[in-house]
Amino acid sequence: MLWSLYFGLLALVLRHVAASTLYLDPQTGLTFASDEKIYMNDKQGIIYRFAIPDGIDSTATPYDTVIQIVAPREVTWAGLAFGGTMDKCPLFVAYRSNGGQQAVTGSIRWAPGHQAPVPYTGANYTVYKEGTKSNNTHWQITARCTGCTSWIPEKNAATKYMRFTGSNRVAMAMGLKPVANPNSNTSDIDYHYMHAYWDADFKMATNANFTTTVQKLKGFEATS
Repeated sequence: MLWSLYFGLLALVLRHVAASTLYLDPQTGLTFASDEKIYMNDKQGIIYRFAIPDGIDSTATPYDTVIQIVAPREVTWAGLAFGGTMDKCPLFVAYRSNGGQQAVTGSIRWAPGHQAPVPYTGANYTVYKEGTKSNNTHWQITARCTGCTSWIPEKNAATKYMRFTGSNRVAMAMGLKPVANPNSNTSDIDYHYMHAYWDADFKMATNANFTTTVQKLKGFEATS
């Protein structure tokens, strides 16, 4: 897997467009905190969204999150790092598949250092039929992750938790070269075209009826 993790090499400068905005998704019924990352000519962008449960009462509580990524068709893969860096935290990677019932492939990965990430067994995910699609201009994935908001970065280290009352530093990367096997959730992916990080507003992402809403959604897969 050729996803380079060194942020200082061959990266394009990303312009931070704006703070998180509220997005009410008619397909899933969830409220998302939404951020668009521009990567080309101040026009083309990738949208990253988060939805989380309301009512979490401890800063040391892991919780599920639903992720939604919307990317132009020319984007061959898009990645999201929950820890704001590409190493020692859960990574969600998605790419458009080659036909089949599921339009987009999702995967959870982990990089122990500045090296290619491998499949991550510390988290599970489900890709939902509602909110996962592909057409002639864009592809979109909607997936729930269990185990992405808390993790142990390395042996004997303290558990890290994502905040639920304010902003969290997250990171993204994306590519424009074809994925080796787009129907496989462990496929090699090429070196990133660009990467960036930002502060996502998780307070905006809370959903009072998160569990009830998510239980109504239909999953393509549940895997680790």
